[in-house]
Amino acid sequence: MNDIDPESGNSSNEIPAIWVNDYIEVEGTIHDLLDDILRAQVSADSNNVKEMIRSLYKNRHGAFQTVLLSLGGNPQFFDDVEEQLGTETKDKLTDIRGRYSSLEDDFRIIQQEENNGRINPIKSYSTYGNYEYNSDIPLVGLQLKSGSFAFPTIEDRPHRMIQLAVAAIDATNDVFEYTLDEEHNLPEDEIEDINSALSELNDQLEELQDYTDLEENND
Repeated sequence: MNDIDPESGNSSNEIPAIWVNDYIEVEGTIHDLLDDILRAQVSADSNNVKEMIRSLYKNRHGAFQTVLLSLGGNPQFFDDVEEQLGTETKDKLTDIRGRYSSLEDDFRIIQQEENNGRINPIKSYSTYGNYEYNSDIPLVGLQLKSGSFAFPTIEDRPHRMIQLAVAAIDATNDVFEYTLDEEHNLPEDEIEDINSALSELNDQLEELQDYTDLEENND
């Protein structure tokens, strides 16, 4: 028995053709739109990037899914397209990934925001260290990115950044408590990722403790 897509009511092996046909109807327009999105991304116009992708999601959902899966290079999707619509169509979609691969994160973010109600999900981050010589204070910088959108950089004293991390862990404990109280599911992959992050966090805290102990001994 084929799975049924809850949104459309169609069997899952029919879905690629339905989505791709929606894309093919406006193929030229979609390519023009992707070129515009790419130019906005290069110009760091992240708000326009999101607006254009969100408009595609809302107005041509099948075309949006086609582009998203093509950008992701999903092998099963390409196999299904070739079986249902032929090699030429598959090659056209493969070309989307080749030409517009930098747009993948932005498309995934819009899907997560629209499907799951998330707000600016983080796709990457970077950190750096600095030093304030006039007051002899080390500084830590943090830059978060949600696709093309870059949050304002945060730069502050180490203890303030650690307090930020503590607040995030405290909120995680609260939401886990709520999840268990309400008997909601906790995804196994999320638990595994948290345990991995906690192991790394413990190592980093031990190293940090060594630095602070060393400084106290020097005093």
